[in-house]
Amino acid sequence: MLFRFSTLVAALAVGTAFAAPAMEHMKKEPHLEDIQCRCLTFRANERPTPCNFFESRGFGWRSAQILASQYDIKVQFASKSTISKVLSIPAPLPSDVLQTTSTGDAQSASTDANISQNKIVCGFGKEVRHMTHHHQHHQPDGHFVGQVIAWLMLFIILYAAGEYVWTK
Repeated sequence: MLFRFSTLVAALAVGTAFAAPAMEHMKKEPHLEDIQCRCLTFRANERPTPCNFFESRGFGWRSAQILASQYDIKVQFASKSTISKVLSIPAPLPSDVLQTTSTGDAQSASTDANISQNKIVCGFGKEVRHMTHHHQHHQPDGHFVGQVIAWLMLFIILYAAGEYVWTK
């Protein structure tokens, strides 16, 4: 019985050790260089679609500013959570970043209902790419790995407790 209990404790420790690296990437603090931007076309009552003239490629913050000034396109952040992440960057932010945070996020900005409007939308990771897909509320894969390991550990604990009660 003691051997089985120690095996259970060892299995739980190993499971925790394997779960830690899966969540490591989610804890890093944001940097200005991590911002990814895309040109999106916003139409009334439709999901945003990639702009035709930029071939739907992603680009960094500096490139977004250059393209926005060349083509007279508005630059906005993807969501309010993106704006919060940008404002939490520990380094001093350039004035163009601060001006962009004051214009609000791309999804809640008011637009004329009859006009399609091109905007350069910026965010962290794949946030902007998910705006054009139907799975906008997609959870990161790290949460899934953690949930699977947590359920597995709970199952092992319940099995060990049931076996202990059964043998008594």
